[in-house]
Amino acid sequence: MELTLKKIAAMLDVSPATVSLALKQDPRVAARTGERVRTLARELGYVPNNLGRALQSRRSGLVAYMLADIAGSFFNEILQGIGEVATEHGYGLMVGVTRGCAASEETQLRLFREKRVDGIVVSSGGQSATRDQLLRYEERGVPVIVCSSETFDARIPHVLTDNEAGGRLAAEHLIGLGHRRLAYFGPSLAPCRRYDGCAVAALAHGLAPVPRVASEEDLARLLASRSRPTGLVTYADTFAAKAKHVAEQAGLRIPQDLSVVGFDNMWFTSLPEFDLTTVAQPQRDIGRVAMDMLLARLRGQAAESRLLAPSLVVRGSTAAPAGSRRKEDRKSGRLRGVRCQDTRTSR
Repeated sequence: MELTLKKIAAMLDVSPATVSLALKQDPRVAARTGERVRTLARELGYVPNNLGRALQSRRSGLVAYMLADIAGSFFNEILQGIGEVATEHGYGLMVGVTRGCAASEETQLRLFREKRVDGIVVSSGGQSATRDQLLRYEERGVPVIVCSSETFDARIPHVLTDNEAGGRLAAEHLIGLGHRRLAYFGPSLAPCRRYDGCAVAALAHGLAPVPRVASEEDLARLLASRSRPTGLVTYADTFAAKAKHVAEQAGLRIPQDLSVVGFDNMWFTSLPEFDLTTVAQPQRDIGRVAMDMLLARLRGQAAESRLLAPSLVVRGSTAAPAGSRRKEDRKSGRLRGVRCQDTRTSR
């Protein structure tokens, strides 16, 4: 390994230390120099001695991602982003699927410990016992990053979609179409940033407070009331699908009688029978940013929690309310909003 590093260094008239840092894509090396080093290393067929490096640094060269479910596209996209950055920096990636089960979470964390992973990205870990284990990892110097949900401890940074901005984006779209009576349909009446964003947008435009419903029965009653909403913001695309069913059962047409906005841009939203306007989360970017944050912490640098901006995918489930003259461009699949513009958030 040392002779190869020296050979590359001599050919490029740089130090072996610079070559070593460049091969690790260390930000202290100028971008142009780093690219020259990596290009020549590829041409020479250089393969780093990861075992030797691990023995010297006491690191395994492995990172781990613990997630609840791998069947759907949401976490798959995050996994893709994590894997891309891990590969770019020469790390192997372990994946642990927990299905949201506390026992599975504990099993995965035990396996991560046995494999001596250098750091962990987590999209599953709501159980109190799991949280305690993750904090113990932190105490032992193994950094943890939480992604796609807010962190549960100030010592563990997170990266996720700006959910309040997403709720505001959905409501602003409906208001821009001319809707004056909005409602929100979600899993519970507990505090929710997506609802908060919707409520803030309505207040800013002088609309009445946005009612919330958490069951299909309550939604049906709301849609049957004299003051029924003409625009509905939902917590997730699955709730938008439920809302579509409830509306149709009530004899309402989408979007003629009720405009519906989902959240997540799941695979089925583009199907003709749904054609759902929805707020898209930048899942792959969440994964890439989470891995970048983990690498920064492995270098001993601080990593602040981050929010990534969502975007709006406008399809056929939203339109101006009946009798309204206000129009808005609704080209199918058009994206609105700035994708992956991040803002800082206190942890």
